[in-house]
Amino acid sequence: KAVSDDADGAWQAGYDFCYNFERPSDKENRSKERGNLAKNTYYPKYKDYSMEPGEGETPSENPLTGETFYLPAKGTLSLKELVTEFVPKKWKSDSSKLVSVNKKGKVKAKKATGDSFVTITALSAGKDPQQKTFKIYVETPKVTGEKTIRTFDGFSLPSRLEGLSKVTPKGYASSNSNVLSINENTGEVTVIKNGTARLSVIFEGRKLVTTFKVRTPGIKQSTTKIKTNKTKKLTIQNKNKSVSLSFNSANPDIATVDDNGKIYANAPGETTISLYVNSSSEPYDTCEITVK
Repeated sequence: KAVSDDADGAWQAGYDFCYNFERPSDKENRSKERGNLAKNTYYPKYKDYSMEPGEGETPSENPLTGETFYLPAKGTLSLKELVTEFVPKKWKSDSSKLVSVNKKGKVKAKKATGDSFVTITALSAGKDPQQKTFKIYVETPKVTGEKTIRTFDGFSLPSRLEGLSKVTPKGYASSNSNVLSINENTGEVTVIKNGTARLSVIFEGRKLVTTFKVRTPGIKQSTTKIKTNKTKKLTIQNKNKSVSLSFNSANPDIATVDDNGKIYANAPGETTISLYVNSSSEPYDTCEITVK
């Protein structure tokens, strides 16, 4: 809202901005501090500052205005190189329990800040130091859903992320692309084979790593021999109630197979038994059968 162009107006603008937009945990006292800072420091220093450029000039940037950054909990960020107006002598956080900053301007997010921002301030030396502020917003991401994968159906890792509204991942990675491959830009996961892989969501200054196990059903035997008119049951690995299994014989004249993986040898010859999961169009595994 509009305020008067004087010291009292500067106080009101500083108070309103902190109270309505920064919204720190102790916002009443913090807002008054912002108002006093605006009235006693910023207004005397910048009251004659003009936003209208003169002939042949370009508007100068306000050196007091920094940027807003969105970090995951435990994420880090270096602000030192973003202060070019002066040499920072000191750094401070208005809520070090949530976001800390060291003497080199490295920020570390500790906990989520909810719907408020933490202010990081860089100050120069001297009795009347220059300063530049940055706003840090922190969220706590987590990966949800089942971590044991029992089918070859791919999935989207971003769709499993919770706790994010403003923080955006920078990319994705897999520790074992032979088991789970992932698109580094979209986070779409492809299931390759059984095994273990760690999938990473890459944020500013942090990786959120989750371990996934691929345990898709398979046939233990790759080949087997049966005498004519005899039966043999296949051994199924990683069988689970959450998936349905079905079998098929490439040549029923040689051997047939029931829904439980039991083979019936009908005549001498060779055939292939295929295992299907959840009505999949492609077999998950096969076993070569020789009937004597």
